[in-house]
Amino acid sequence: MNKFFGIVLYVIGVLFIIAFIGQIPKFLDAFLNLFKMFSSEINGLERGSIIGQLIYCIIHIAIIYFAFKYGKRIFKKK
Repeated sequence: MNKFFGIVLYVIGVLFIIAFIGQIPKFLDAFLNLFKMFSSEINGLERGSIIGQLIYCIIHIAIIYFAFKYGKRIFKKK
């Protein structure tokens, strides 16, 4: 049963990596807009959008990391 959950976490990690590859321009745009936020005057709506995109990027990468980390740990348990 543990191997099954490990494989499920690996599959989730792979699906999130595929989604990450498809959204690389969006991720790069979010990080480049971070510099725009501090260098130019933008309104509150644009600041909220930039911060929301960055939070999404961080959560997406964290899910990939933890899916592989715990998937490996669970898969190797005996």
